[in-house]
Amino acid sequence: MSNSFPTPQLFCSRCITFDYCRWNAGIISSEKVDRLKSVCEFVTNCPEKEIGLGVPRDSLRLVEIDKTIRLVQPATENDYTEKMIEYSKNLLSEFPEIDGFILKGKSPSCGYDGVKLYSGSHKADVRDKSAGVFGGILIDTFGEYPIVDEYRLENPAIWEHFITQIYTIAAFREIKSDKTIQNLIDYHSRHKFQLMAYDQNLMRLMGRLVANQDKQSIEEIYADYEILLLKTLSNMPRYTQNINVLYHALGYFKEKIGSEEKQFFIEEIEAFRHGVFPLSVCLHIIRNWIIRFEEEYLHSQTYFRPYPDILVNLQPFSSRIEKLERLQGIKKN
Repeated sequence: MSNSFPTPQLFCSRCITFDYCRWNAGIISSEKVDRLKSVCEFVTNCPEKEIGLGVPRDSLRLVEIDKTIRLVQPATENDYTEKMIEYSKNLLSEFPEIDGFILKGKSPSCGYDGVKLYSGSHKADVRDKSAGVFGGILIDTFGEYPIVDEYRLENPAIWEHFITQIYTIAAFREIKSDKTIQNLIDYHSRHKFQLMAYDQNLMRLMGRLVANQDKQSIEEIYADYEILLLKTLSNMPRYTQNINVLYHALGYFKEKIGSEEKQFFIEEIEAFRHGVFPLSVCLHIIRNWIIRFEEEYLHSQTYFRPYPDILVNLQPFSSRIEKLERLQGIKKN
């Protein structure tokens, strides 16, 4: 439960809170991105503006022509497909190390899925859904990294998953600058519960890499570990996996807390199981116990504090937290 955090490096479509560069000269508000700005560093880009389209500009759309997807501007009938492809490939080939991506959802340029694909450039039906041109190339290049749009960030489970991913990946990026086996051992140890929640089998494979039973070079170990790390974090953990970790953590305190307090925590786990509360509510309780009972081993686990508190929103659950504090008061007395 580290008190210091890495600084994730994020890419964000520029129109999301950074600049009035949408086709209509608008800007997208996002409370989630605004919160990330205080603890992350951002690289921003507006591909449509960068290929020479003005602000404001006539809107673009994806159109299927002769079984190929084209990026066209209905008002002018201009086709910007090749220009966007060339720009996107050149840009992404020179990208710095990025820990995650936030793209403009539903955009024919930046959207990475669910973008309307029309049968014609004017009055036409929606034939299918696709990735935008830039978004599709980004997926092909960085698809193993966390990628979301501003709509998905509003889903509490996806939000928690995304910020957990970027902080876990950013921490690994930091130790890559000084590749030692001890740094990797420390990293794997601190993230053990986190990796357990995502995929226990892959966590064990990563542990074998750290043990270096195959006598690989340090470069090979780090490269293979990174592949497994990104694979482990790629899918949101099932709620049952998190519940298993929570009950595992509860075992560290079963002789230290009263029956009423234990029952309260079990009720919170069940509320999480049924989608009433996000995982962060249960983690808040465990963190409280870690500090209260000075549980050093759990204190080192990033699982219980995977990202800064500014990214956690516990206010809707304040009444439950107040009940926990009352129960703790009963035990202390």
